[in-house]
Amino acid sequence: GILVPEEFGGMDLGPVELCLVVAEVSRACASTGVTLSVHNSLVASPIVRHGTDEQKAACLPKLASGEWLGAYALSEADAGSDAAALQCKAVRDGDDWRLQGAKLWITSGNEAGLVIVFARAPEGVTAFLVETASEGFSVGKVEEKLGIRSSSTVEIVLDDVKVPGNRVLGAVGKGP
Repeated sequence: GILVPEEFGGMDLGPVELCLVVAEVSRACASTGVTLSVHNSLVASPIVRHGTDEQKAACLPKLASGEWLGAYALSEADAGSDAAALQCKAVRDGDDWRLQGAKLWITSGNEAGLVIVFARAPEGVTAFLVETASEGFSVGKVEEKLGIRSSSTVEIVLDDVKVPGNRVLGAVGKGP
């Protein structure tokens, strides 16, 4: 919870402090440093900056306490990290959404409790807060790596995952 405000159980520190913590931890274990970096800078920080009050109250205490580890799912096989080329689909289902597709090279994806997933909605690329316990969410291939091996890198499969409408991070079509 390095970047999470104190009101949500975090340390309320800034990016410089995060860099110092990640650098010091990485001196002993680069895998732990990568995990800390993704969890704080790619997951907690966007929720702090773009989340609704409801999203912050629901997600940040669990991220700050370590109940949830965060993961960030942008990359795809045919798109890399080019958001404009994403194939993962988001389709409206009443007030909710359905996600269909696969994401690759996701750090901590098999340990995460919450993943920020980017998908293509009719209005454009949209970010979703997806709990890994959701029906249809699964981990596919686990990458075999030469280094930083205790930081997992996996494929995430989204098979008609239902995401509540109040779990869009930022505006629809304007993924942060």
